Amino acid sequence: MPYFKSKPIHAAVDKTLRYILNPDKTAELFYADSINCFTDAQAAYLNMKQVYEHFSGRIFTEGKSQNGNSQIKALHLIQSFSPEDGVTPEEVHRIGLELVKKMYGDKVQAVIATHVDKEHIHNHVCVNTYTLDGKKLYNTISEVVRARAISDVICKLHGVRNVMLSKARKKGKGMSYCEWLHRRTGTSWKAKICAYIDTIIPVAESLEHLMKIMRAHGYTVKEGKYISVLAPGQHRAVRLKNLGEGYDEKSITERIAYFISRRPKEWTPDEILRTVIREFTDSTFKIGIAQSVKDTTAELGKRLALINNERISSVGEVEGRLQDAEKEIAKLNASITDLEADLQHKQLLSAAAKRYFRKYRLGEKRDDYPAAQRKQDKLILEKNGIKALSNTFRFDDDVKSDSINLEKLRTKLAELTDKTETYRSIIETCRDKDDFITKIHKEVERRLTEQEQDKIAAMKADRFRIYRPAADYDDTFEDGGPAPNVDDCDLLVDSNMFEVREKGSESEDLGERLEAAYRFYNLRVGDLIAIGDLAYRVNKKGYSVLKTFTKSRAEKERERQEDLEREEREHIAEEERRRQQEEQERKKAEEKQKEQTTQPQKKNKTL
Repeated sequence: MPYFKSKPIHAAVDKTLRYILNPDKTAELFYADSINCFTDAQAAYLNMKQVYEHFSGRIFTEGKSQNGNSQIKALHLIQSFSPEDGVTPEEVHRIGLELVKKMYGDKVQAVIATHVDKEHIHNHVCVNTYTLDGKKLYNTISEVVRARAISDVICKLHGVRNVMLSKARKKGKGMSYCEWLHRRTGTSWKAKICAYIDTIIPVAESLEHLMKIMRAHGYTVKEGKYISVLAPGQHRAVRLKNLGEGYDEKSITERIAYFISRRPKEWTPDEILRTVIREFTDSTFKIGIAQSVKDTTAELGKRLALINNERISSVGEVEGRLQDAEKEIAKLNASITDLEADLQHKQLLSAAAKRYFRKYRLGEKRDDYPAAQRKQDKLILEKNGIKALSNTFRFDDDVKSDSINLEKLRTKLAELTDKTETYRSIIETCRDKDDFITKIHKEVERRLTEQEQDKIAAMKADRFRIYRPAADYDDTFEDGGPAPNVDDCDLLVDSNMFEVREKGSESEDLGERLEAAYRFYNLRVGDLIAIGDLAYRVNKKGYSVLKTFTKSRAEKERERQEDLEREEREHIAEEERRRQQEEQERKKAEEKQKEQTTQPQKKNKTL
């Protein structure tokens, strides 16, 4: 289990950064990274100083106060691995990066460096106590305990040996002496199966897919209450849960899910654009643009969201959209004015009709309805052709619908007004600078091109050969019958998946690629598709796996002879060790007998 420690830094943050980013300790900064700051010690110090002073309101270099206390400016994390952990500098560095992101998120300012100058590889991390969104980080005991727990989880997912061993011991799952001895001599089936599972977990999509890969490579997998596996050449199957900590069904599923989450995915143009915009936000913060333009994080986020949502590609396009928005605002203001006037007119007519056509009871006085008001209502009603109260009933529904429409227009006007302000701020920001929106789109095109090139390169590297047997073979070889060999077959195709113009040739699933080749070359039952050392024979149900097809008979015979010679050498060496052991035991027996004969003589001389 890696050693973990956290130390608060009250002063001299620049000194800590210089030590962490020492080129002699980090292979000339090859194992050095940073998050939301530069990887240069002085530049990183200035970045952290700017953020700390902005959110804390304090001076980054201030000393102790009158009561002797001083503020924590940064946190220094140390994560050290034993040589027995079996990890490489690359793995240790990745673990350090994942620890920081898992602990503090994407808004943290941190420098991560892996020191490789000692036998024990270790990470040094310097973290600013304020994040980019103003969150304060603390160095409490609970935070240190949480960091250690996260560190152990990440190390477990990366297969760090001592983490696995310590977890097993805590649960009482110690390793037997026999298994320990087999692992020490390299003859442990469990160790071989574990190593094989470790190699295919990063490419598996699920536990079922992992089992499918194992079967394709000659493993026998038995599924029931527990999953058991039998390696090629092994005589007795072993359950996954008995392989050790991290290899039961649940743990393997968790590890597969972890690698899937870390796997680079095929991005759509919109996703790439969002990523580039986010990177641009970080870059503008680093080089001080945000400060020089007096932008807040929220305002900058609003601008970039508008650019993304409306697919704006240049500042000129922003100016054009601003003009359109201003015209739309003028139309909305006119519509709102007309609607308000119409609404007021209908309300006025409705009120006048209710007063004028009101029916009074016998003897009821009309003191609350002055004659002047009555005369005015009469003129208004006659002018608009209203001769009865029922003529105004339709106004009630109109007033309700007009009120709803008026509220919608006002909401739209407010949104459009806010958008125009954002348009103006974007134009103002970019007026004296390069057109970064155009740069974003160029970066999107460049990344898409790189992605396509990487995909094409991967497909070209996925080579295969197609053979057709000279003689017919049935499927009895799966039950021990004669199997086809490369010596008995004709080579039909030597190509790669890029040349297979069929759906599925670009898939990561082996079965889909085999099906694509089968359809494209119009193969028949009995044909063989050789990929690497394995061959897949087309049969009526699918494919049969041949593990030694690509080895000629001469090559197999040579390997058999080499195995016999190796066994003979091992037998001779074993005989020699046994002879030497017997010789040593014989000498010990003679010395012991000699000592027993000399002891009585010494007693007689004494008497």
